[in-house]
Amino acid sequence: MPADPPTRPPIHHPLPDALPLPRAVHGLYGRIIRQGCGGKFAVVWAEALPLGPGRSGVETVDEVTHRVEGDSFPEEYLAALGDGAHRAWTLDDGPRPPYAVRVRVTDARWHPVDSNPISFGAVGEYLAAEITACLREGRAPHPLMLPGTRPPLPWERELLHPGQGGAP
Repeated sequence: MPADPPTRPPIHHPLPDALPLPRAVHGLYGRIIRQGCGGKFAVVWAEALPLGPGRSGVETVDEVTHRVEGDSFPEEYLAALGDGAHRAWTLDDGPRPPYAVRVRVTDARWHPVDSNPISFGAVGEYLAAEITACLREGRAPHPLMLPGTRPPLPWERELLHPGQGGAP
């Protein structure tokens, strides 16, 4: 049995005016898939957890447990995911307020040609907006599947099951 890959330290993006995350948000799912020249492919399962006392910003941590030997989540995609969340909370038209949060990536899918940091950054922005909406509205997260015209992928069918929350 292959050994677990070594754990990487979290990637931290400072947000000095961030509020403590009031509660954990479990079951975040975001994907962006666009086919064609210069396509985009990024799929992420994550949860948002409060950072410890005295800490602020966005921390992204790779905790994907089911891996093919030698196939690890690229660090530049993990960093881009955190950059996207940070960007969403710091832009003037982004969701407010910014939260001090640890984004724990529990699973991810990427493509050797169509995945890039821009795709994972976009998913990070969408997840930040969804975290804010969940906290504001007191609800569980909805799956974020962009663009919305693409039919659900095989693993998304359970996310859309009527007993499991519904579509966005």
